[in-house]
Amino acid sequence: MQNLQAERDQRETEMKAQHEAALQALADQHADAVKALERNAEEEQARLRSEAEAAAADRQAEFDREQARLREECEGEKVALAAAHDKERAKAEKEHEKATKALEKEHEKAAKAAEKEHAKALKTAEKAHQDAVGALEAMHEEEKGIEKAKHEAREAQLDSKRAEAVSRGEALLGELEETQREMKKVVKG
Repeated sequence: MQNLQAERDQRETEMKAQHEAALQALADQHADAVKALERNAEEEQARLRSEAEAAAADRQAEFDREQARLREECEGEKVALAAAHDKERAKAEKEHEKATKALEKEHEKAAKAAEKEHAKALKTAEKAHQDAVGALEAMHEEEKGIEKAKHEAREAQLDSKRAEAVSRGEALLGELEETQREMKKVVKG
């Protein structure tokens, strides 16, 4: 009778040890899986962040180059217009010296009209430059918004995967607890 009891106690001890070892192994596997998923998620986030920063830097550099080019073109147009204006003024002054008083009045009218046209042309060129720069800035902002939306979508996907992994881990732990309860029932029975 004592032998049977001792044998039963030994068997119960062995089953408990095996059960605890199995529980520990599953818990270790779950912890390793969660760590691996977290590592993968962090690496993917770092990669996406790096790609987004590099793309933003490229677009900013391209925008700066285009803005500098437009500024140079605008300055060139201003210089050309100023040179043309100076040339016309010199010609008008030369004709003015040869002309009569009546022609002097006509010349003054022509000079005023030329100055007005020159100012108008300068304003038109400056407005065209401002419009082009505004369009480039709007395009740049739109591209930044698109990249940001893509980045947020990828991060949301990663968060979903991480939540799914945690949920699977919790389900595994629930199954382990259920198995433990069943084992206790068997041992008590």
